[in-house]
Amino acid sequence: MIGVIEETDNTEKREEAEKSSYYRVVVFDKKRSIYSTLLLTHSDFQRVLTRGLKNPEDNVKPSWFQRLIHWFIR
Repeated sequence: MIGVIEETDNTEKREEAEKSSYYRVVVFDKKRSIYSTLLLTHSDFQRVLTRGLKNPEDNVKPSWFQRLIHWFIR
């Protein structure tokens, strides 16, 4: 499934040291048949990207049909 990574402003910032934004990603859980929202800090997001680069054989490639549908909905 192709998704969109969205950087969102943190509206309830408690301390000045906290980042002013985070990443929000929606994914589909096939096992439970529900959509889940992942909230990732900047360091979480970088860790996930780095992990994907270490194991390129595990990366999912969208089909031509998924890319076509995503092109229409952008």
